[in-house]
Amino acid sequence: MFFLLDENGRTIFSTTMIVVPTDIIHFHDYRRDNTKVKRMILDRVKDHIISHIVEKGTMKEMWDTIIKLN
Repeated sequence: MFFLLDENGRTIFSTTMIVVPTDIIHFHDYRRDNTKVKRMILDRVKDHIISHIVEKGTMKEMWDTIIKLN
C-alpha cells in the first residue's frame, strides 16, 4: 500500500497529520487530494477491512486504522 502512495506522490498523507487549510483555494486542493488517496486505499484493501475504514474522515485516520488492524 505504501508503494502505491509513493508512486502517486501521496506518502505525506500517511506519515503526517495534515492541518486542514482555512482558505478556500487550499481547502479545495486538500479535499481533492484527500479524496483521491482515500479512493486509492478503498480500491485496494480487502473487503473485510473496508468496514473498519470507510467512515474515517481523513486518509491519515484510514491509514492508522489499517496499521492497527495488522
